[in-house]
Amino acid sequence: MTPGTAANWLDQGFQALWRDNERTLFRGVLPGGAAEGGAAEGAPVLLVVPTEWASDAVTHRLAHEHRLRAHLDPAWAIEPINLTNEGRVLVLRDPGGTLLARLGGAALGIERFLALASAVTDAVRAMHEHGVLHLDLQPSHVLVVPDAHGADAARLTGFGLGLRLAMRACRLRGWNGQRPASPTWRPNRPGA
Repeated sequence: MTPGTAANWLDQGFQALWRDNERTLFRGVLPGGAAEGGAAEGAPVLLVVPTEWASDAVTHRLAHEHRLRAHLDPAWAIEPINLTNEGRVLVLRDPGGTLLARLGGAALGIERFLALASAVTDAVRAMHEHGVLHLDLQPSHVLVVPDAHGADAARLTGFGLGLRLAMRACRLRGWNGQRPASPTWRPNRPGA
């Protein structure tokens, strides 16, 4: 795989799923000769690529997410499989599905909204049970996929600020749940 701009990835047949000021998330298939890090040639993958104007902190977060891969379970997380192009592209195994950020927000019916909320809650609970704290959970870091019965399930990504802690350590240290602010997303606040 070659590093480059969004246009380079689009020219290689990848689809841009999400873009913000720091990164672009692409979906595509590994071309012949590019299979590496546990991904088979022709395997569907997601690529997280820093934008042209992203700070070095973005690259550090991609490397950090890749280092956490042994603690990220595919039952609730999108599995990092490789860090390529001098650490500038994170390759993730693609479970399919749609980003939560693209599902329509207010256009969702109450039943679908509650099903999605339950799916995200289940993924976050499982993540915490594995001793992982996300610290940057936002709609562009949640992929909604069908489970074995066709119901909504959630897979989490964007672990660049994440922590791996033994749950016992959290209880002993009295962790208060405060986290660094996400640089790219803030929830809507009534009256703000």
